Amino acid sequence: MSFDKETAEKVYLYVFDCGAPEDAALLSLHAKARGIALQSPVNILHGERGKPLVAGGCLHFSKSHTGGVTVFAVSASPVGVDIERYRDCCMPAIAKRFFHPEEAQYAMESEEAFFDVWTAKESLVKLSGEGIGDGFSRFSTVRSGGFDLSPMGAYLKHVPFRPRVSLAVACVKPFSVELFVKDARGDSQNFTKF
Repeated sequence: MSFDKETAEKVYLYVFDCGAPEDAALLSLHAKARGIALQSPVNILHGERGKPLVAGGCLHFSKSHTGGVTVFAVSASPVGVDIERYRDCCMPAIAKRFFHPEEAQYAMESEEAFFDVWTAKESLVKLSGEGIGDGFSRFSTVRSGGFDLSPMGAYLKHVPFRPRVSLAVACVKPFSVELFVKDARGDSQNFTKF
């Protein structure tokens, strides 16, 4: 199946405050709504390092959760997503252990900066399938006191979502975001495109 330019450059984010569907069910609904043919049932495989893959390769997805909120990123291109609620933690120790020195300095400016660095890094390693490991501090998402929007040959965006929540998406090419939210009451909302 080929994708037109608009579809190929868009990342769809589906956020659930509770009751997130199974991965295969969400991917089936996404494909059906967009006229994308997927084998039924959807077969989800796992790459060498555990990154989930849709059999056939026509859709890519990533998933993250924090404090009862689950987010799925779905795209025609490889994608990674991370979401984190701000919470008490030992930010200096975490920054020293996991962040590149430039990121660690930036992250100490505020709680928001710390969690934005964390979600940026995690979305990138979810994109690559590397995971958090020894190399996590070897790359930086920060350059010249601000975010590098194309670190490691990928493209990165922070998506404004809610107060005290950081949401970052990484993709292998420039992209726009369309955000859909299903809240705890079951109400669905289609938010602004980014």
